[in-house]
Amino acid sequence: STGVFQYADTAPDASVVLANDGDISVLADAVATAAVTNAFASAEATGVYQDAQADGSGGSAAAADHTNTGTIAVTANALANAPAGAVASAHAYGVVQSVGGASSLSLWLDNSGSISASAFATAIASGNAAANATGADLFAAGSAGLDVTNSSLISARATAVGNGNAAAI
Repeated sequence: STGVFQYADTAPDASVVLANDGDISVLADAVATAAVTNAFASAEATGVYQDAQADGSGGSAAAADHTNTGTIAVTANALANAPAGAVASAHAYGVVQSVGGASSLSLWLDNSGSISASAFATAIASGNAAANATGADLFAAGSAGLDVTNSSLISARATAVGNGNAAAI
């Protein structure tokens, strides 16, 4: 599940811009139950995804710009239940920004609102559980200006419960 998805792949410049002063709420639930064999449940939720890819020509630019004065709340839940084996995987991302393919790259996140990401994974049986939560993730393929201004809340929470292995990242 994704609340806002922005992708620009233009020549020579690419940019994505979002100003949120409202509420973006994203929930992904996955439940798998097996009576005899194995069960696998996977849930992924992203509040805002921005990707700008330029054409790589000289003097090109790629930029992702997000201003949040509202609320972004993201939750991913995965539950797997089986007698033989169970695997549950949950991933939650508040804001993801990526830029590439340009000589000038910039990422800008200005948060004075609330960004929260929560991931919960539970495996019942002899199983594994993995949960990953990220408040804000900014990536540039090359040398870039990364600017994050936060005057409020960016939070991430990951919980994993498994009878085998459990990892919360």
